[in-house]
Amino acid sequence: MSLQQDLVDALGSAIASGAWPTGTAISVDEIGARHGVSRTVARESVRSLEARGMVRGRPRVGTVVQPEESWDLLDPDVIRWRTGTPDSSAQLEELLDLRAAIEPVAARLAAERATGAEHEELDSHLERMREAFEHGDVADFTRADLDFHRTLVLASGNRLFRQLWGTVHAALGARYHSEVPAFSEHTPHALDRHEQILRAVRAGDADSAEAAASVLIRGTREQVGSIR
Repeated sequence: MSLQQDLVDALGSAIASGAWPTGTAISVDEIGARHGVSRTVARESVRSLEARGMVRGRPRVGTVVQPEESWDLLDPDVIRWRTGTPDSSAQLEELLDLRAAIEPVAARLAAERATGAEHEELDSHLERMREAFEHGDVADFTRADLDFHRTLVLASGNRLFRQLWGTVHAALGARYHSEVPAFSEHTPHALDRHEQILRAVRAGDADSAEAAASVLIRGTREQVGSIR
């Protein structure tokens, strides 16, 4: 990771956590001095946050932290920075709403459009998930799950969904970085739901694929709710 990206992460996390509340004035020179970076790196890092709506330059005031409603809440980095903050539970619920709006439709379209190669990819990812669960390998399970959903979204053939994949990826990541355990008594059921999606997509059964994806997300929502 680059020095600039490290600084962007540090600044974005500070804003998302509330350490720098709305209205806080940010000085590029002060940031550079505090983090031991050049003014150029500090300035470009602040511009990166400005592009995400988290800060804004004001004449005679400087750069000021903006309220959350101004942030690009679909940006994967913003999602990551908000994970683990006091607002993370609300964010997770909203991200589940977003997944519920996108993934079932993506599954329906994948049943209609997925290629044989994409069928094989989904099968491979699911097999990796099962093996990782059997071996208690949370990291590989997470990677395989992300790969499964990525292939499903891409197989939809919907270019807007494809562009939203970064957001969906971050939404899945937020679930794995929440208080919800990666492995539990719910995991075998989740694996079965992934299997149902795969079978429906292979069979070209759009209705069943959409329904199975909805059930999968509903199960995640129930699991999230059970630990609160």
